[in-house]
Amino acid sequence: MKYIRIQATYNSKVTGKPCGIFAVMHGLVNRKALNEEEEKTFIRIRTWFEENLDQPDFYENGNTVQGITWFKPDSVQMIEKLKPLMVIMDRHGVEYEIREESNPGKIIYEDVFQIGTI
Repeated sequence: MKYIRIQATYNSKVTGKPCGIFAVMHGLVNRKALNEEEEKTFIRIRTWFEENLDQPDFYENGNTVQGITWFKPDSVQMIEKLKPLMVIMDRHGVEYEIREESNPGKIIYEDVFQIGTI
């Protein structure tokens, strides 16, 4: 089974690992790099994920375990929903990759759509 992660080619200050797509987008918002339409697109997609994807408990305490999340292979619909964010990252010159790993690390969280690893 291969798990999937959309991540930047630069590391997060929190985890020391490549930033995931939502961290990248939050960074663009915080730097006020997005235009109004791009920001609305991000908010719409983020809201959909907040309503349809559980948040791993390790995020509740500021992610002191330095966990990262990976989509399960059957989560195609979730990945499709992220494509507009990849377009935004392309527009802003953010280098990223779509990683596939059979063994992404020690699993510390799991739900129907994703795993969290350290």
